[in-house]
Amino acid sequence: MTRKIILIISMLLACVYGDDFDDGVVSYHQGDYDKSEQVFENSCKSGNMRACSSLGYLYVNNKKNPNLAIKYYNLSCLNGDYRACNNLGAIYANDQNTSYDMAKALFVQSCANGINGACANLHTIYTVECNLSNFTSCNELGVLYEYGKGVVKHYVYATKLYQKACDGNDGLGCSNLGAMFYKGFGVEKDINKAKEFFEKGCFLGNEIACKNLQALDRT
Repeated sequence: MTRKIILIISMLLACVYGDDFDDGVVSYHQGDYDKSEQVFENSCKSGNMRACSSLGYLYVNNKKNPNLAIKYYNLSCLNGDYRACNNLGAIYANDQNTSYDMAKALFVQSCANGINGACANLHTIYTVECNLSNFTSCNELGVLYEYGKGVVKHYVYATKLYQKACDGNDGLGCSNLGAMFYKGFGVEKDINKAKEFFEKGCFLGNEIACKNLQALDRT
């Protein structure tokens, strides 16, 4: 798989921490990486997760110490900095010796918490996997297009991806395809086709499809 992954830049100016974090940012942009490292480290020890994440960025891009980058990105990620989760995922994704599943899990977590770059990273992965007939990934790619996460919202393309997933017997893909026909998103509204795909998804064991089918039968 081509490993083309986005690394979100976390070096942002902020004036809300009441410590020397901003001085570290200024030093970084002046090219004084030793001083910025010292400032970020002190700020990180004081509980500033932005500083911890900035250390990770520094160790990836300037100090070239991937082990320390992983350490500080992981610390920030565990404390709710979802940009750091994405950046940690990017390190794993670009490491040929690391499982892609670790990177994907971090991108999923980060994307779900509003980090658009992580959604774009998932788009890269899901596109390759879908082209390799991983039908679960075709469905997940469809979700990105349906909701405009990391890509421009495109109902027609989402529907085509759900169709490909359903044709490959992905139950959730069938359920999502049925929902598109039920709502008339990307296709002409067709309750009968919606029911057909809900039935297939339910037969394949997808609980959401079964619930959608039951709800449709009650109408």
